[in-house]
Amino acid sequence: MFARLKQLVSPGRFGRSVALLAGGAAFGHALVVLASPVVTRLYDPTDMGVAAVFASILAILVPVATLRYELAIPLPEEDAKAGHVLGLCLVLVVFASISCHFGARFLGEHIVRWTRVPALGPYLPLLAPSLAATGFCVALRYWAIRKKTFSGIAGATLAQRASLVSAQLGLGALQFGILGLVAARVAGPLVGFLVLGALAWKTDRTIFARVRLRNLSGVAARYYRFPLFSSPAGLLNSTATRIAPVLLAAIYDTRIAGWFALVQGIMALPMSLVGRAVGEAFFGNAAILLRDNPRQLKVLFKKLAWRLLALGTGPIVLAGLVAPYVMGWVFGKAWAPAGEYAMLLTPALLLQFVVSPLSPTLNILEYQSVQFLWDMLRVCSVLAVFLVASSLGLEAGVVIGLYSVVLALLYALNLVLCTLAIRARVGAHGR
Repeated sequence: MFARLKQLVSPGRFGRSVALLAGGAAFGHALVVLASPVVTRLYDPTDMGVAAVFASILAILVPVATLRYELAIPLPEEDAKAGHVLGLCLVLVVFASISCHFGARFLGEHIVRWTRVPALGPYLPLLAPSLAATGFCVALRYWAIRKKTFSGIAGATLAQRASLVSAQLGLGALQFGILGLVAARVAGPLVGFLVLGALAWKTDRTIFARVRLRNLSGVAARYYRFPLFSSPAGLLNSTATRIAPVLLAAIYDTRIAGWFALVQGIMALPMSLVGRAVGEAFFGNAAILLRDNPRQLKVLFKKLAWRLLALGTGPIVLAGLVAPYVMGWVFGKAWAPAGEYAMLLTPALLLQFVVSPLSPTLNILEYQSVQFLWDMLRVCSVLAVFLVASSLGLEAGVVIGLYSVVLALLYALNLVLCTLAIRARVGAHGR
């Protein structure tokens, strides 16, 4: 895998960045995969389904917490201005977490009624601390991307995954049930935040010492496109990618949501090994290429797209084909139906593997409005699939197959839009 990864990118700084990030993701995800057969025997599909609904709600809220200002952290030329963007993100996360606390307190009954998951109610108070830890971790991760401390990101990723697995296994062995899975969702990003925070403070505390609250409004105004376009787009993006377990639980039951969540976690192995690493390294280097050599950005984008397709096709397709025969044996008989879902999701997962690492392109080029329209189309399409399912009484397998095809087509469209945006920027630069 790592030999193939080395061939994925050109040698030099970018290749080393990807290797570091992929290494951390590989070991971290390996822990999750190795622990999964034990986890699925400590928790039943219903427990996993409730936890998946909790995780989906949390993921949908994260882009709102930061208003996507973290995407602007790598962009300023001066570290002082970037430090103020980071400070702005942290302040926004604090306000969002407080709002989430009161929202869960006063709207909890409505959330439970809408999701049709009564077991979710007791765990809604944990949304606020989970949102705070995740938001802080996301902001500091982009600071590390700016500083190119990719070894720190790799270490934080590994620590985050190890904490998640430890909490799941320990609390599961103590028979905490759903609480064990939900608490693990808090522990992971909290540890990641602490690791990245300690690293940032150790190396850049002189920059942070010069951050002033009165100056935050200036960077907020400078990068207004991110909350105006990227934050709604991020909300739509997270909704489209994480709403499926919620809708499956509401239309069918939490067992089906649990099976679907297991497939998402296991089949995401190629994305965790390579995709996120390539995406973060691409983001950090593309911001520089945009300023210095836009034509080279076009070359890098095209090369990565083709090589990601070549690298991901074999493992993802093979996993989808064998999943129906091995899921029950590996994870326990209660989880056997998840194998069919894995096969059905293969087209979407393959296109996601290719497109997701390159999707920051529209934000880097400040085509946030295009990204917003694409995200709106995606969430509307996903909701339409489940609306049809509910109206016609379709079986869960049919719905998941339709969901996969629709997502695959939308990811292909995103790749086309990114390509056109780069061509437009290169053409403008040439003139």
